[in-house]
Amino acid sequence: MPSIESLLAKRNTQLVGASGNSATAHSRLALSKSLAESYQTFNSLRLHLESQSRKGEPKSFSVDTKIKVLIKSLIELEYIKEIKANQYKYTNHEARSYLAGGWLEEFIYCAMQETQPDEALYQQKVQWQVGKVTGANEIDVIARKGDILSLVSCKACHWNYRSHNQRDRDKLKAFLLETDYWDTHFSSGAGRAVLAVTQDLIDESNNNTKRSPTIFARAEILNVDIVSLDFFQWDTLVERLRKHWD
Repeated sequence: MPSIESLLAKRNTQLVGASGNSATAHSRLALSKSLAESYQTFNSLRLHLESQSRKGEPKSFSVDTKIKVLIKSLIELEYIKEIKANQYKYTNHEARSYLAGGWLEEFIYCAMQETQPDEALYQQKVQWQVGKVTGANEIDVIARKGDILSLVSCKACHWNYRSHNQRDRDKLKAFLLETDYWDTHFSSGAGRAVLAVTQDLIDESNNNTKRSPTIFARAEILNVDIVSLDFFQWDTLVERLRKHWD
């Protein structure tokens, strides 16, 4: 019977250390869903929190009714705290790790489990060897159905979720290449590759026009499935991941 471990071993790769805690991911799935489905609101708070983490004291930012509800919830859960009027910071490193991007890995992991894989792990470190060279990666989500591996790269981008300038398109291109590399390296190109990214890549108000057509074209050539912000509604996400196994 194959396993994630045995399939990786065929590529001179081994699991290292513990993966993300499944119980923890499921215990805060409701919050992860909320962050995903109200990302436009969450993103302004996230940018505010990240700015203060890099530079010290944060600047005040506009607070509307929707974000007040989110802020109240995160304060009650002790992920953030108010330091001045309309100024907030993470309570600790774990809170920052989750809100800065860990929530996306947990969200995708839980959705992947809904597709009923034989195995699924997240935040899993691996060590590989090619000749005399030893390297390491952390795979955000890795799942298995039979002898097929699915490798998911989760990118909570640290820029505006609707930004589509050339620099950001170049970053998305790099994300695609990294995801394709994982499939090539760890599954000999015979697995499934998914890029989950917090970018709004489809303009639903304009007949579902792709905001960055070349990104989708590259993804098609590389055989990488894109799960952008447009697919973060739970049922839609699970269905998209279910289809990616086909």
